[in-house]
Order: sequence, then C-alpha cells, then structure tokens
Amino acid sequence: MPEQCSNEKYGEIMIKEINAMKELGVDHIAFGDLFLEDVRRYREEMLKPVGITPIFPLWGINTSELIYRFLSLGYRTITTCVDMTQLPEGFSGREITQQFLEDLPVEVDPCGENGNIIPLFLMALYLEAIQFKTGEKKLTNDIYTGQMRFCYTDLIPSKE
Repeated sequence: MPEQCSNEKYGEIMIKEINAMKELGVDHIAFGDLFLEDVRRYREEMLKPVGITPIFPLWGINTSELIYRFLSLGYRTITTCVDMTQLPEGFSGREITQQFLEDLPVEVDPCGENGNIIPLFLMALYLEAIQFKTGEKKLTNDIYTGQMRFCYTDLIPSKE
C-alpha cells in the first residue's frame, strides 16, 4: 500500500490482489473482524463480485476475552500503528503484554477493533518464533484533515 492511501486506492489494490488469489484457486478469505458491521459489510460487498466467500471466525467474541486468550496461548503481538488522537505515539511498537493492557485507556479496544491501534499478530511457524526488531517510527497526516494523526512503527526481520 502506498503512503497516504485513500480508501478508493485501497479498494483498487485489494481487488487486484484478490483477483490474483482467485486465479490461484482461493475461494474463501478469513478476516479477523470482531464486531464492526460496516467493515464486515464492506468486505462482503468487495468480495461478492469476485466470487470469494468471506469468513469471520472471530465475529462477536468479546475483545478483552480474546486478547487475554491469545496471550495465554503463548502468541505474541505488537502494535504497528496507533491513532494519536486516541493514544500517545509511545504505544506504537510496543508488544501487547499484561502491562500494555493495564496501560491502555479503557476506551481503547485491546484488539484495535475501533481503529485506535493496529496490532500485528505474530504466531509461531514450524515451532519457531518469528524474530523481528522494531525500526523507525513514522508520523503521518490524516489524508482528510491534513493533521498529524498516525504513528507507524516498522518491523524488521531479525535472526537474532
């Protein structure tokens, strides 16, 4: 995705990529959405003309219960972006731990379902942890207001 990507451009890129997956035989795509009806409807409408069925396996699960269950299973996650109108820049690039959840304001969804954080969920592959280090933080403007709004943290693959 390009920086400062509009919703229209996002949709164009997604349709192009989804069509490429369809050509490879993909006929279902799973999404981690939990309760935002408008996001679900958008995904369903986007996939309908392509002929791919969306699946929402986590739909309706309480996000606090979900994040604690996720962590209890030994999975790790790190925030890759925060909306600075809702959280300070320092939350970007932090691993979601018990301390992170205690520091999180009550109005911020722990799974980022309201767009206040974008977590990258890291899972074990072939019983080996995904290794990374945090890189540069980038502050970007809201494409609609021009105001500084988002803090992104790069994740860099690491073999350390």
